[in-house]
Order: sequence, then C-alpha cells, then structure tokens
Amino acid sequence: MLKQKSIVLSASPYSFEDEKTKEQREGTTVRYLLTEDFTPFEDKVNNVKGYEPAKATLLLDDYHKFQAVPGLYEVELGYKVDSQGKASLQPISFELISQIQLKSALKINPNQNPA
Repeated sequence: MLKQKSIVLSASPYSFEDEKTKEQREGTTVRYLLTEDFTPFEDKVNNVKGYEPAKATLLLDDYHKFQAVPGLYEVELGYKVDSQGKASLQPISFELISQIQLKSALKINPNQNPA
C-alpha cells in the first residue's frame, strides 16, 4: 500500500434509493487535495496551475472517522482495476494527522483598492 499526506476539504454522507434498481445506495463522499501544503504548483502536462480537488467514495461508516475537516490526513491508497482493465490509485482509508486552520497571509491596506 502507498501512503500520501493530503488535505481533506470536505466529507459528506449520502443515502438514497436508486430509482431504477430500487437498491439502497449509501456512502461517504470525500473531497481532498493531494498535497500537505499550499506551495505554488503547476502541472505543465495538463496545463493546470494550483490544486484541483480529488473526489473519493468510501463506506457510510467511514464518515465518522473525519473528526477535523479541513484537516491534514494520511491517506492509504490501493490499486483498483476498472472494467476496461485500467488501473488507478484509489483511497482506502484516511487517518487524521492534524487539524488545519488557514489564515490569510494577504493584508490589504484599507486605504488602497485591492484591484
């Protein structure tokens, strides 16, 4: 297994009945950043500056493991192979390392226009 420190931005539970199959669907949706800090980042291959949130789906019971959000978590990743044979890394579990409190480093002079 691979481990990666990540910033969890949100965790939300869901539970609903699938209209077509009438099966109960439930789980936890997690949005996170694959970084442990906010140093400037540029992905020149995909032409992206900054961080794009990743999305994971876990079991409904996993929702209670997110004690501090946003927070720095250690994410355990495992390989998953889809129906077309394509392998990808998927989060298996999240373990809290520390709570995060972001404070703006930008100080605006009240006598200046921020534009």
